[in-house]
Amino acid sequence: MEEYVIDANGMEEKELNRTIKEQAKYHDKLIIDNPDSKHNICAGLTEDVEIEIKGSAGYFVGTMAHGPRIHITGNAGWFAGDNMTEGELVIEGTAGDGAGQGIYGGTVIVKGNVGSRTGEIMKGGTVIIGGNSGFMTGLLMMGGKLIILGDVTEDVGESIMRGTIFVL
Repeated sequence: MEEYVIDANGMEEKELNRTIKEQAKYHDKLIIDNPDSKHNICAGLTEDVEIEIKGSAGYFVGTMAHGPRIHITGNAGWFAGDNMTEGELVIEGTAGDGAGQGIYGGTVIVKGNVGSRTGEIMKGGTVIIGGNSGFMTGLLMMGGKLIILGDVTEDVGESIMRGTIFVL
């Protein structure tokens, strides 16, 4: 497996994403050092590539991704995995509001707690939360599986149309 290391220190978000998309064409695995909670990391990535983000990511990490396997060793901001269609996003820490919002396919795993609106308007795929999820978890779900291993608020599944929500 050919790896390529990208040092994100001092890079603008657009430059980082351009570099990720370009290098993903030629390498099996990309390692992102010093992500410094930058937003939109791996946004729109469509390559079948493994990504390791060493640290925390900001808002919209893995948004609109189709195919990559993204592993974050830290935390993630709001809307992690937003509108993902295929692939995997694993967050070792916590995530903000909207984790797995609107996903069509793939898997989002957050090992810690998440904020509100987890799995909101998801259409397919699977979202697994290792801890607690905030208010309006599963709001307007249209499909998929939402698995919460901690607690949720009483408004879980508000206006759900389809899909399944499991709460430990």
